[in-house]
Amino acid sequence: MVEQVAKYIRQWNMIEPGDTVIAGVSGGADSVCLCCVLAELSVPMEFTLRVVHVEHGIRGEESFRDADFVQQFCGERGIACEVRSVDVPSYAREKRIGEEEAARFLRYDIFRKEAAKYPHSKIALAHHLEDNAETILFQMARGSGLDGMCGIRPVRNDAESVTYIRPLLGVSRCEIEQELKRRGQTYCMDATNENLEYSRNHIRHRILPELKNVNAQAVLHMNRMAEQMNEIRDYMDQQLADAYEKIVSREKADVVLHVELLRGLPHILQTRLVHNALAEAAGARQDLEAGHVEAVLGLMDKQSGRSVDLPYGLVAERSYDRIRLRQRDAKTVSKKMTEIAISAEILEEISSSGQTRSIKVCDTGALFTMRIFPFDGKVSEIPQKMYTKWLDYDKIEKNPYIRTRRTGDYMVINAQGNTKKLNRCMIDEKIPKEKREQILLLAEGSHVLWVVGFRISEYYKIEEHTENILQVTCDGGKDYGR
Repeated sequence: MVEQVAKYIRQWNMIEPGDTVIAGVSGGADSVCLCCVLAELSVPMEFTLRVVHVEHGIRGEESFRDADFVQQFCGERGIACEVRSVDVPSYAREKRIGEEEAARFLRYDIFRKEAAKYPHSKIALAHHLEDNAETILFQMARGSGLDGMCGIRPVRNDAESVTYIRPLLGVSRCEIEQELKRRGQTYCMDATNENLEYSRNHIRHRILPELKNVNAQAVLHMNRMAEQMNEIRDYMDQQLADAYEKIVSREKADVVLHVELLRGLPHILQTRLVHNALAEAAGARQDLEAGHVEAVLGLMDKQSGRSVDLPYGLVAERSYDRIRLRQRDAKTVSKKMTEIAISAEILEEISSSGQTRSIKVCDTGALFTMRIFPFDGKVSEIPQKMYTKWLDYDKIEKNPYIRTRRTGDYMVINAQGNTKKLNRCMIDEKIPKEKREQILLLAEGSHVLWVVGFRISEYYKIEEHTENILQVTCDGGKDYGR
């Protein structure tokens, strides 16, 4: 095992002499094995090994026992160990996200802070072959593209220049367990690893075993596929870098694309290039979706002067042989792009107090009043009003916004989950063209929950199994009433 991991480390240039390697050790089999192997390699490879353990505040006494185990394990080997505690349940409630996602965010936040303490530091994580296969399946199920099919990178630098290495990514879970047995090394068992409510556990215990029944080498084959996908991505990224330098330029605050050169690229490079250009213009990527990219590409076939509205206050405008990505002027933003966030704090306050909360949209005078309460199962009591709607609160995963429409907006139009572009929905509702830009929406990302005064998305409709209701009323203003 030690020789196999050493070879993998050298193959990917994971560790250099003089590095500080900080291993994330939970106390489970994978991370304990990682620590054992790195401890043996630290002398010949001339690096300093440290350990960080994140106690998530989820499993009570069992969690504290894991922390004690890791401290004792490191103490017996003379390895410096830091234990950091976080409150995953509270953070998940605050941000209205699942505990699995909250735990990952807080864990990586600790890793970044630990890495910042030491020069030439690397964070070592214990992902292995099965973890990579699970990640690929998870990304496929979410609808990810090429990047998701590449799986876990052996070496990755994040936006804050923290380097993550995964020395065990070339070995299997079975090999790890055999190595620990050979060493006579104990480890902790995490009961949450059996909880099928977590997506990864469902993949691990239900889906991967079925794939292995189809082909015993399924995990290995998926990892080889990921390696090939990584090679394809690396090649595409190099092609993209060359194309970006020729096609994209800066003119003061604007990002400018040369249309004819862009048109000459394969579509897959077009989409990646435009996405990167949008991220450069916006200074962020989070809300930039495929629909926004396709809307910008659509301007290649439009006449000069045509434009599309985008997130982050951006507008993409066709200007002769260029597409210009620029910030809207303040007057246009206030007129066309109302956008008010309903924060997690506001939702938590409404939910915990049981009282109503109102938000005024200043430029229209409209007043949104919200309350959250348990559903008693009486579907017949759902209000059939134009300006008061009940929505399934527990289906809302991101913080919703009160805003006007933007490119990429859509609604779910039936119980089967079929979607339709918002513009088409507005046409079907016979909303006059001149009013579509001013109609207020309640939206989660690009998914529109409610076109105020008209329909709501089928996805958020109240059903018999709904547990909590978000009631929203829009009252008053120049164009809105009860």
